[in-house]
Amino acid sequence: ILKVNPMSCVVWRDGVGDNTIEQVAQQEIPMVRRALAQTGVVGGTGAAAKPPTPLTYIVCQKRINTKFLTADGQQGLPAGALVQDLQGANHQSFYITGTSP
Repeated sequence: ILKVNPMSCVVWRDGVGDNTIEQVAQQEIPMVRRALAQTGVVGGTGAAAKPPTPLTYIVCQKRINTKFLTADGQQGLPAGALVQDLQGANHQSFYITGTSP
């Protein structure tokens, strides 16, 4: 049971493959939301009622088959480059390059 009133909740989830992302979204996210609401501190009733705690759920995938190149197509992106303008059909996506090619 939470003894605090969190202003937000961030879950960083690893070990989820492409074929199970939807399952995680349908099962785990509602369970986390219910757990936050059932604490009696967050989402309580009556005079102590609080608005729902904002939840950010991030799925980290390390083994992807995506290669990013510079605009001219000649070089790979430098290590640590952030690519955030690509959006999946169902979920927002971003990539952080880990190594230089």
